[in-house]
Amino acid sequence: MSTSTVRLLFTLPVNLRLSVPLGRHHPCLAACVLHVKRGGDIEIAGPHRDAVFDQARRFLRIHAKGHGPLAIAAILLTPPTPFGRGGQDTWHITAGAEIVFSPTSIRPTVFLDDERAHA
Repeated sequence: MSTSTVRLLFTLPVNLRLSVPLGRHHPCLAACVLHVKRGGDIEIAGPHRDAVFDQARRFLRIHAKGHGPLAIAAILLTPPTPFGRGGQDTWHITAGAEIVFSPTSIRPTVFLDDERAHA
């Protein structure tokens, strides 16, 4: 990956770690690379933000299925562009029936079937 690569970093919840093998996962979308490291650390690198979010959504739909609502803290690393500096943003990924990315460090509240559940 080049210096213009966007990276999404997060750690899988403990209940998902044993079911996901270490190493690079294929196939990936839009020239992304998904790497599962020790301790459940995930790094998805790709050409732009939408590509890494799409790859994370695809990965979590498979591996989080049947585990109920989950909230996963993530960091999005963006490289500098000709129009501005790159940066580091905190996000939350909410997995359950759907996958949600929210650009905040505040933990989301997930509602399922009129019940309030904290992911």
